[in-house]
Amino acid sequence: MERKRRGGKPPYAAKRKKKKTDRVEFEAPLQINSVVYSRWKVDSNLYACRVLERKQDAETGRWQYYLHYNGLDRRNEVWKTRDEIQTNVDPSLVTKPDKNSGHGSHGHSENIQQMRQYKKNVDAMIIGSHKIECWYWSPIPSEFEKHRVLHFCDFCLNFFGTQKELSRHLRICSLSHPPGNEIYRSEEDFGTVAVFEVDGEKEWIYCQNVCYIAKLFLDHKTLLYDTNIFLFYIVCEIDELGAHFVGYFSKDKFSIQNNLACILTLPPYQKKGYGRFLISLSYELSKVEQRVGTPERPLSDLGCVSYQRYWARTLLDCIERNNWKNMSLRQMEQETYISVSDIKETFESLSLIHWVNGEHVLCLSDQIIKQIRGRSRKKKYRVKPCQPHLLRWHPPEQNNTNEYQAGSLQA
Repeated sequence: MERKRRGGKPPYAAKRKKKKTDRVEFEAPLQINSVVYSRWKVDSNLYACRVLERKQDAETGRWQYYLHYNGLDRRNEVWKTRDEIQTNVDPSLVTKPDKNSGHGSHGHSENIQQMRQYKKNVDAMIIGSHKIECWYWSPIPSEFEKHRVLHFCDFCLNFFGTQKELSRHLRICSLSHPPGNEIYRSEEDFGTVAVFEVDGEKEWIYCQNVCYIAKLFLDHKTLLYDTNIFLFYIVCEIDELGAHFVGYFSKDKFSIQNNLACILTLPPYQKKGYGRFLISLSYELSKVEQRVGTPERPLSDLGCVSYQRYWARTLLDCIERNNWKNMSLRQMEQETYISVSDIKETFESLSLIHWVNGEHVLCLSDQIIKQIRGRSRKKKYRVKPCQPHLLRWHPPEQNNTNEYQAGSLQA
């Protein structure tokens, strides 16, 4: 007698539940120093890149690659995943970098070993209300290596790994302006701008913090842990909370020739006239010292552009003030305090020096004058150049007191 089966599906027909497993597809990593292709965030075009470093995500197993865009400045280096990188590309689709643009390498040699050693170690910094993408490697202390974003105090410039640590610090921070003498203050259309002179020997912690910030945006300067021989001129925007850091330039106390060692304007304040203001301030200080000055070399790409514009405009104004009469380079130097070598460099870059009747002659055309003037007229700067009558400063050796004079120095 056959035994009847119970209703429903037979046992062998029941679906078995499969255990879910996270399977990671095998991905062959790209080789270090290999040339690949990736799109640049500025124009979304395809550029040739070099793989400097790689790392594997412990959870997903996917690879990330640190890319250097060939022919572009190192501030464009970035971490990217494999799906953002191409290997086999039609050469006609690859864009060649424009050396005349503001993103070119500007003659800096591309040393692969050096680029691998000094790859970007901080992704961004937060200071005040600004979150700023960092450009270069900076020798930040080792305890901050695990933090890709650093939080800076807007007044003392101490930095922290988390927002919680910064908030705790702000409750006890007593500074509302840089720890030095206020030497300049001007009222602009948008508010107040002030400059403070800080001695690197007396306030070495503050000045080292300034250097850490500068190294995040300057590739060609070496951080000096000994700030004793430098004076730092800090430019700030003033509001009801205090003086907010905008930029600075440093100056060697004992240098006879150089009136500026390093200059920086934070990216949110660039293209607003602060670079021109700091350069003009350095030359106004040289006039007080009665000493011709020149910036320390090498200049960064942005610094070189700023200086060329300042020199061209200042020298043109000098010639115009003298009613376009014949002037020697030495006469221009005595009036502007720009060195003869910098004057020659400026005129040669504009192709103004010509050999006529056995001597070098400066030839200015209406087109060149419009070109120099037009650079300033097209831009609406927020900050005016340094105004000498607002400067309250004497050379350090003439100061009779070592105590800081806080507050405004306006008459």
